[in-house]
Amino acid sequence: GSGGVSVGASIPKDIPWDLLEFKVRWAASGCIARGTNSYGESSEVTRYFYKEKVVKLKNPLPANPDYLEVHFYPNNVIEVVVTELASDPQVPASNIKEDLSPYPPCEDKKS
Repeated sequence: GSGGVSVGASIPKDIPWDLLEFKVRWAASGCIARGTNSYGESSEVTRYFYKEKVVKLKNPLPANPDYLEVHFYPNNVIEVVVTELASDPQVPASNIKEDLSPYPPCEDKKS
């Protein structure tokens, strides 16, 4: 889908750009469970299931690096790029995935 999360990052200048690696972690799916807080109140909670991948920097560092972008593509292809200006989303409307939330109920693994 589309992103929108912002985070900070420091990029060491003493490491050649083509050796820089980033661990990317994202919520790949989830399920809805009933949870009870410390007051005994019950509510629905989302359990997320994460994926992780180590990705090398795709491009040389620009003269004035300002943005670290993570691009997600089909088939688990992930690219990390550093840019001077934020990139515009380039996702054609026909390729936007349908919204999968709310997630399905979690299966009880206790049995």
